[in-house]
Amino acid sequence: MKSNTVFILAVFLLILHQRSSAQEYSNNSLKFGVGLGMNEGLHETGMGGLVSFGLQKSVWKDRVRINPNIIVGNLTPFAITDKRDQFYRITNLGINGYLDVLKYKWVSLFIGVGTSINYSRGLLGTGGWPEAGNTGSDYLFKLYFAGNFGGGIRINPPNSKVAFEIAPFNFYFGNDHFMLGFLRFGVDLKLNK
Repeated sequence: MKSNTVFILAVFLLILHQRSSAQEYSNNSLKFGVGLGMNEGLHETGMGGLVSFGLQKSVWKDRVRINPNIIVGNLTPFAITDKRDQFYRITNLGINGYLDVLKYKWVSLFIGVGTSINYSRGLLGTGGWPEAGNTGSDYLFKLYFAGNFGGGIRINPPNSKVAFEIAPFNFYFGNDHFMLGFLRFGVDLKLNK
């Protein structure tokens, strides 16, 4: 099932790329991403998938970009044995700034920094170490404030409607022991001039 979804997405992006070669596009784009990450907070710890959406605006020669965005993820304590059962979601509203540090033609290495508000909610169940005495369930509702940094590779072919990003490290740190780290693959759909 997942391989079919990846294949359909790849064909869709290839068609967009082929149809867009005769048009001119701005340096502003809609930014989509998928990732795999780990989160830890005051009461919760989990791993899971994340999706992101944002609007990216180029502010200086397509080397400095600003990106207000939203990240949503479902997390569980997969392969984490010392924690109680947890099923929770995170929603992250933030703004990031990106700078292309090294650029050669249409490939660049970028770094980014930003700030965000993070909301975790879900169910904390039983389990974990026996000494912890987790015999009941609790609901989780927690708000965190965080700063973040990250980086990766951006592939932005000229006269193409799409640009691609591979960001192997993205780290968020905030109040009450909040931490979020993830690997992200992103696609930017450029807007028309």
